[in-house]
Amino acid sequence: MKNLISIKEARLKKGLSISELANSLNLDIKLVQLLDDDAEIPNKFKAYRSTYKRSIYNYLGYKIPFTNYFQESPSYDYSKFFLTSFF
Repeated sequence: MKNLISIKEARLKKGLSISELANSLNLDIKLVQLLDDDAEIPNKFKAYRSTYKRSIYNYLGYKIPFTNYFQESPSYDYSKFFLTSFF
């Protein structure tokens, strides 16, 4: 999500306050404030940080391309191994 406008700038361009944005997305105001300031969020929310940011950007009218961080694995045929293990 690099090279994007900050959440704060996008929110201000739309003329929304943090509480309006949080209420619209049904998110905690403190969490939206931290994301708006690009600050560290609590550990229990860290796994969802990119999802929250994506939702906020989508609501504000910005589309973020999906990036896949998984590598394709070579296709191996494990059927012989499973059949041997099974029998």
